[in-house]
Amino acid sequence: MLTEHPLKILVVDDDFVNNKLLCQQLQTAGHQVVNQAYNGKQAIEMTKSLNPDIVLMDMQMKNPDTGEIDIQAGIKASRLIQEQCPTPIVIISAHKDPTLIKEANKAGVGAYLIKPSNLDEIERTIAIAMTRFNDLMEVRRLNKELQNEISRRVKSEKIIKFMATHDPLTSLPNRWLFNDRMNQEIAHAKRNQQKLGVIFLEIVQKILTTVSEPLTINEQAVQITSSIGIAIYPHDGEKANELIKNADSAMYYIKKHGRNNYHYYNADAE
Repeated sequence: MLTEHPLKILVVDDDFVNNKLLCQQLQTAGHQVVNQAYNGKQAIEMTKSLNPDIVLMDMQMKNPDTGEIDIQAGIKASRLIQEQCPTPIVIISAHKDPTLIKEANKAGVGAYLIKPSNLDEIERTIAIAMTRFNDLMEVRRLNKELQNEISRRVKSEKIIKFMATHDPLTSLPNRWLFNDRMNQEIAHAKRNQQKLGVIFLEIVQKILTTVSEPLTINEQAVQITSSIGIAIYPHDGEKANELIKNADSAMYYIKKHGRNNYHYYNADAE
């Protein structure tokens, strides 16, 4: 026995004599034949219900519904088994057609055994199929771990990027993001020979919109006012920090001259 311990094996062959002979060979080697199937449909059902260590399946079998010979019956069943309940599979066949062997490999078959075959050949083929299957499962496990790690890192990077560009308390865009977008808009205006305005508000515009009516607090009427400073690219500055500085100056100018109004930046007046 080439395997470390006896295996639970499902034998699939529509020829009763061949099926029985293969079962005897496997039992002689110390393995346990969990059941015998005689077509691909039975093979799929038994694999799902019995969970064998490996399936030994003839490639050419009759279609149970039509009674016609299907040269790829074992390959088709193998493909469905790998999709529904991945299990090591050995295809047994008298056919040496490279095309069929290639199709068997694509269907997830671990090894291909040409019959007639003796016990030593069967044992070696089983060992090969088991090794290939275990290697495949390990690759799939590692790929899944890798995908999970990639997803985790992508999520972490998104969180870090958001934290770097947004206020942690309000989740609103911060000054860094504003400067970045400002530089983009300046570049766009420069390319298209357009003007760009920067408006500085004393308080957040969203709050002004929401609380536009006078408030009553402790029977005291409270009126919200706004002072707005405006700087225009490129006349009032060609860089983001210049525009921000001048819009800020314009805002403070209007605060000194009555508030609740707006003012365009004027270098002579500031």
